[in-house]
Amino acid sequence: MPLLNTEWRPVSPTQAEGHPAYGFEGWLLFFYAYALFGLALPIMSVFGGGGGTAAMFGAENVTMMRTVNAVRLILLLPFLVLAPMKHRWMPAATIAAYWLSFAIMAVALLVGDVPARRTGIVMSLDAVTALLYTAYLVFSVRVNVTYRHRVPS
Repeated sequence: MPLLNTEWRPVSPTQAEGHPAYGFEGWLLFFYAYALFGLALPIMSVFGGGGGTAAMFGAENVTMMRTVNAVRLILLLPFLVLAPMKHRWMPAATIAAYWLSFAIMAVALLVGDVPARRTGIVMSLDAVTALLYTAYLVFSVRVNVTYRHRVPS
């Protein structure tokens, strides 16, 4: 079997539940924990005093970055809510949310005139995160069995 399977065959929800890869566990739990950990910075930015946001992005960008981080918090909700529910929309909603979050942050950093080094670091981390989530949610057997009800052909 190839490392990244791209050929799947549909199965019934009952058959999917009987598959050994079915469930909210394994690497999926790691990605879930990472998303929960990733909530810390936006939460501190949105609900904190703003000192950390000012230090990171510049005092002139605090309001914009708080707004961006509020939107990013909302964008994480589909993954955090739908993943444990084993809802079929979770993979597509999560991929869209991470890439939209990346785009919003990119625009904010460029419009806000954040120093290039800081912009590069934040954008690199956001891009790597979006790429890892996308790859996992597209190619994972567990995700395909649990959320898409399909198994490797």
